[in-house]
Amino acid sequence: MQYWVIGGKYKNTKFDSLKDGHQLEKYGPYKTFELAKEKWSVLSWENVDDCYIKYSVIKQN
Repeated sequence: MQYWVIGGKYKNTKFDSLKDGHQLEKYGPYKTFELAKEKWSVLSWENVDDCYIKYSVIKQN
């Protein structure tokens, strides 16, 4: 199993589409959820003041 951190800058806080000119960011794969969560934490804290940026950890078989 692999884990990825995905996200980026979105148009709104519904997080249903990325802001124009921005692409989905992908980080990984990570072997464990804990390693992916560490990356998620770094990215999230770097952007804590921007409510349009969101990252998530996803699992891929």
